Amino acid sequence: MTVVIIGGSGSLGAESVRQATAAGHPTAAAYTTKPANASEAAWHPLDLPDSKRVDAVLAEAGPHRVVNASSGRAEWTITAQGPVRPAMAAAKAAAKTGVLLVHPQAVVARTSLIIGDGRCEHERIVHELAAGNRDRVLFTDGIRCPVHVADPAAALLELAPRDTTGIHRLAGPHA
Repeated sequence: MTVVIIGGSGSLGAESVRQATAAGHPTAAAYTTKPANASEAAWHPLDLPDSKRVDAVLAEAGPHRVVNASSGRAEWTITAQGPVRPAMAAAKAAAKTGVLLVHPQAVVARTSLIIGDGRCEHERIVHELAAGNRDRVLFTDGIRCPVHVADPAAALLELAPRDTTGIHRLAGPHA
C-alpha cells in the first residue's frame, strides 16, 4: 500500500512517515519548507494551494492512500481549501465538508491537542508557563483531550487500508 503523507515534516506528519516506513509501506511525503530526516520516504516539495503541483505529486507517487497531516494554522487556503484538492474553527469545518463532498469515500480524522515530541506550540507554552518564563492564560472556554503524536499517526495508518469512511475523532482518553 503506497502512502502519501502531506505535511510530512510536521509533528504528526513526521511520526506518520516514521510509522509507515517502519511498517514497510512505500511512502512519499510532501513538505512546504524542508523535508524531515526520514530518508526512507520519497520527499516532494508541495504548497497545498497550488492544485497543479498537488496533482503532479499525486500522479508521480501513485498512492493507494493520502494522509493530509498539514497544519495551515489560520490560513484559509491551506486549512480549508487545501485538503479538498488531495482528498480545522470555520476553516476546519469547511475542510471536512469539502473533503467528504468531493471524496465521499474519504476518512476525515479529527484530532485533539497533539503532544509528545516537544514540537507542538501548545506543549511549548505549557512548559514555559510551568517554568515561569511566560505569562499567559490557556484554554478557558473548551475541553481538550490531549493525545500523544504516536497514537493518531498509528490510527491514521490503521484506518487507511480499511473500507472505513466518514469522520473519526482521534483524541486522548482524558479531558
